[in-house]
Amino acid sequence: MRLHRGLTAVALGAVTALALTACSGDDSSPAADSRTTAAADAPTAVVEEETTGLTPENFAQRTVAALVKAETMSMGMEMAAEGQTVTMTGQVRMTKSTMDMTVDYDMLGMTFDMIMIDGKVYMGTGGQYQEMSPQEMGADSVDELMAQTDARAQIESLKGAIVSVEPQGEEEIEGIPTTHYLVTVDPTKLTNVDPAAAAAMGDSFGYDYWLDEADRTVRMAYAVQGVDASITYSNFGEPVEITAPDPSTLTTGLF
Repeated sequence: MRLHRGLTAVALGAVTALALTACSGDDSSPAADSRTTAAADAPTAVVEEETTGLTPENFAQRTVAALVKAETMSMGMEMAAEGQTVTMTGQVRMTKSTMDMTVDYDMLGMTFDMIMIDGKVYMGTGGQYQEMSPQEMGADSVDELMAQTDARAQIESLKGAIVSVEPQGEEEIEGIPTTHYLVTVDPTKLTNVDPAAAAAMGDSFGYDYWLDEADRTVRMAYAVQGVDASITYSNFGEPVEITAPDPSTLTTGLF
């Protein structure tokens, strides 16, 4: 069965959200003000710090360092928009310079999966897979595609744009003690964002992180332009299984 080509763009957009990003907008929800997306090049260095006193100056560095130190994690997301719900579950394996991931989707009445490994992207359904080019996924190059889906790159892109990191209290997320932070950003200082898009974000916007005692993201949530999303991370440091599809399952014309 050939799936609508537009699904590739939707899938990449959802993965980008999993990469701890969001778009701008206005929302009065206490756990999700307006949010933003900013693509960036993958970070080249990570420095670990003590896990006390998150500030606008160290938030990006410390949360990126926590992800790299964890190396592996499971993830889940639920996104609702225009009466449709997208759910995703997957696994991530990352180092300071690479990231592999596998994601299972349930969206638009269909189920399919995506594998990103060794700089290649495969989308599959019914046990068959198609290797996708960056252009088919809406990017100009593999590097751009990976930057759009790399949590570390997305957090690093906020450096210099974060104006406040405000603790909102202690909360337990799926049995894990966390601290909830509201992070407010100045859109004019975001990197790699079109000026017109930045202007549409207003003077400032915020999004929410729930971090554990090691600065690892346990949950991120946002609401913008009719889209509500909640992304959860768990099983830090546990073994993951991320492999390329067997060559015998590769085909064309699926997407």
